[in-house]
Amino acid sequence: MGALHYSLLHLTGLSDSDSWSLFESQAFVSGRSEEHPNLVAIGKDIVKKCGGVPLAAKALGSLLRLKREEEASWLSVRDSQIWEQKEDEIVPALRLSYTNLPSHLRQCFSFCSVFPKGFTIEKEELILFWMANGFVTPNGRMELEDIGNEIFNNLLWRSFFQDIEKDDDGNITRCKTHDLVHDLAQSIIGNKCYIVDREKTKNIPPLTRYIYSHLLSSPLNDQRLYKAKTIKTILLRHCYNFQVPSNIKELRYLRCLDLREWERKEIPDSICNLKQLRYINLSNSNSIETIPESISYLPNLQTLKLRHCYKLRNLPKDMRKMSSLRHVDTYGCR
Repeated sequence: MGALHYSLLHLTGLSDSDSWSLFESQAFVSGRSEEHPNLVAIGKDIVKKCGGVPLAAKALGSLLRLKREEEASWLSVRDSQIWEQKEDEIVPALRLSYTNLPSHLRQCFSFCSVFPKGFTIEKEELILFWMANGFVTPNGRMELEDIGNEIFNNLLWRSFFQDIEKDDDGNITRCKTHDLVHDLAQSIIGNKCYIVDREKTKNIPPLTRYIYSHLLSSPLNDQRLYKAKTIKTILLRHCYNFQVPSNIKELRYLRCLDLREWERKEIPDSICNLKQLRYINLSNSNSIETIPESISYLPNLQTLKLRHCYKLRNLPKDMRKMSSLRHVDTYGCR
């Protein structure tokens, strides 16, 4: 059998010409820059600063498309001091795209740091997370879900999401974030987001707001979890043996609790003391048989997901009193 020979391929960035073509297609309607000659020279200077990174050229092109009548905005991007910052490895163009986002878009984007790199994000679920954390605010007669959908589409247009998946009707269902974009989100959120893995055994930072774990057996315990009393979101995927302790009520700011695939027969009443809770997900928890009546007294609960909880026998009788409830998902329950 003959020997296998491999050659190492060194990838380089786009040429200035290709970078400009990508930028131009995003920054100008129908990709035509002839109608804005005053912006072309500025745009080509910006493209050179992108260093041949396609995502950077695309993101800034999308940003400046919304400001193609404002020469001062283009000059502001070209001359920004962010290009000179060397303290981290975040692509300056992406940081510029972020800093030019409206504040409500910035917090929705930075929340995405809670997911690991390469994670497939469910669009509908992401919007419910945003709603639970108070990032989606009422706007006239529009439903919160529709406002969240607009936010998602805005971030998608600005290239903060990629690898889009659609259903048979052409609706977007899933997406991912590019590794460079994920690095940006993590740099923004800092110690407020804590992703648990087998290498992380240190204490949770005291100002943590978001926790994600995908372990078979969660390493979180009372001492580590409850020192961080600012926690707003806990996402524990496949944490079969996680035990909700009685003092979970100390997390009085908790808004989102995701315990899918949880191996417990019932929800402890302690959860029902979390008056700020807006989202509960117990999907694929095949041991759960009952939902406590006291859950009806959660005044702010918006979403209750119980998909594929095969042993679930009944729902609380007083759910009609839950004035904030918007979604109850019992798909796959017998």
